[in-house]
This record gives sequence, C-alpha cells and structure tokens, in this order.
Amino acid sequence: MMLHVSAASQLLQQVCVGLPAEEGGPPSDLWSWLQPVRSMRISQGGPGYSEEMVTFLRSLNFDLD
Repeated sequence: MMLHVSAASQLLQQVCVGLPAEEGGPPSDLWSWLQPVRSMRISQGGPGYSEEMVTFLRSLNFDLD
C-alpha cells in the first residue's frame, strides 16, 4: 500500500478502479483515500509514523473488500 501512496494520481486512476462509494455519492478514488498517508510522509513534512496511520492502513484491507 505504501507504494500506492507515492504513485501519481493519473496512474492510480488507471490501475485502481471500483472503490466503494461514499453514502449515495460517486465512487471514491484511491488518491483521496490515501491523502492522510501521503501527508504523513517525511518528504511531505510529516512525522513519518504514527499508530493512527498504521491502524488506518490496516483497516483499508477491510474497506476495499
């Protein structure tokens, strides 16, 4: 999943499709889902690690089923 964080938005749109929609809304895109993880990266000014982000990444497995 961490490799997806560093991929360009256009690439994710081509490779990852069909994510569950928000309640009654259009299908979600992986780029938006991964924004909190991207902002956590040291290269983006974040701390690089938090228990909250680890839990978020682990929960994506269930959200994407």
